[in-house]
Amino acid sequence: VCPPGSCNQTLCPCGHKCPIGAQVVSKCAPPFYCPNNGSTNQTICPIGYHCPDIAMCKPLKCPLGSWVSCEGKVRCDKCTTGRYCPEVTHSILCPPGAYCPLASSQPTPCPSRFYCPLGSKTPQPCPAGFICPAHASVPSLCPSGSYCPGGSDVPTQCGEGAVSKPGTSSAEGCTTARRSLVLDLLQSLPQSQRN
Repeated sequence: VCPPGSCNQTLCPCGHKCPIGAQVVSKCAPPFYCPNNGSTNQTICPIGYHCPDIAMCKPLKCPLGSWVSCEGKVRCDKCTTGRYCPEVTHSILCPPGAYCPLASSQPTPCPSRFYCPLGSKTPQPCPAGFICPAHASVPSLCPSGSYCPGGSDVPTQCGEGAVSKPGTSSAEGCTTARRSLVLDLLQSLPQSQRN
């Protein structure tokens, strides 16, 4: 830079640009940076970085849990819900058995009593009549001989001598074998003969 009225040239500092023949120093503006002393041009912020400030000498790396899909970013975008970003240039759909809230850098394992299908942003409560052990991607039907209230991770066994159908959600669904046989017989009769 050669300021007006001066014969001394001044080297342009980093964070600034000094086009050839310029009389004044210009600050680099977002989304650019000026890495070297004596820069005549600005450099666009590369993929995986952001350049939010004026007069930057180097770009800032985006943190894990964010992602940048192109060069020239002023800010890093947070990884969206239902996805995770293990690197700032990769956004991956959350796998089954895990969930991914906003700005996830890795999937979070689905806790017991919940299930997490593909692309989950939050765990879903296990419904009645099903069980959901840790890492479940779908609820599993409650087995016969037991019952499963909502939020179960293991089935609760019916009392001694009692049976239940698969998918039973409460203790009232457990019946003795003899009572179960009578109920099945009644249900097999035509409606007119059940009274």
